[in-house]
Amino acid sequence: MKNLLTAAIVLLAFVLMSVNFGESGVTQTAPKQVKFGHVDMTAILTTMPQIKQANAKLEAQRTQSIKQLEAQRTQSMKQLEVKYAQMQTKYGKAAQDAQAGLLTDVQQTQIQQELEKMQADYTASEKAMSENLVKKERAMSENLVKKEKALFDPIQSKIRTAIDQVAVEKGYRFIFDSSKGGMVLYGRKADDVMKYVKPKLGIN
Repeated sequence: MKNLLTAAIVLLAFVLMSVNFGESGVTQTAPKQVKFGHVDMTAILTTMPQIKQANAKLEAQRTQSIKQLEAQRTQSMKQLEVKYAQMQTKYGKAAQDAQAGLLTDVQQTQIQQELEKMQADYTASEKAMSENLVKKERAMSENLVKKEKALFDPIQSKIRTAIDQVAVEKGYRFIFDSSKGGMVLYGRKADDVMKYVKPKLGIN
């Protein structure tokens, strides 16, 4: 609704600029005809080979990044499992020795302190692993966004250049996006310029 309102305002302003007033106060429409064109951007994006290639490269980097992240997650989990197993082993042996009366009060206190230290180390390692993975995931997402921009910005620039060239060559004052979600100012008398844009982008 907002786009349509904006389009209506732009059209009204343009119409007013295209009209001049004579001395008698009677309006005289400017004789020059204004050409409107439209192009389906979605159709262009789905048919350009460069788009498919860019999507393939982006997906390849996403797949590789996910694999690397999962590999790091697996390695970190194994390290935690080793720490936990060591702690459980020490606790089990201490419990058996204590039940058998093989430990003095001093030894029991010492073992208790060692177990508490191991528990604290395990908790710190688990927290560090979680924070590191979150940081890695954030970096992965940021890198993918940068990669997407690097891949698609040149393509979008190429499309824009092609449309600008068609507008100049064919004398179109306005060319609008007729794809779903695009804004068409006045479609009934607009020409479809897809046939002019495609050759400039190497699309058959």
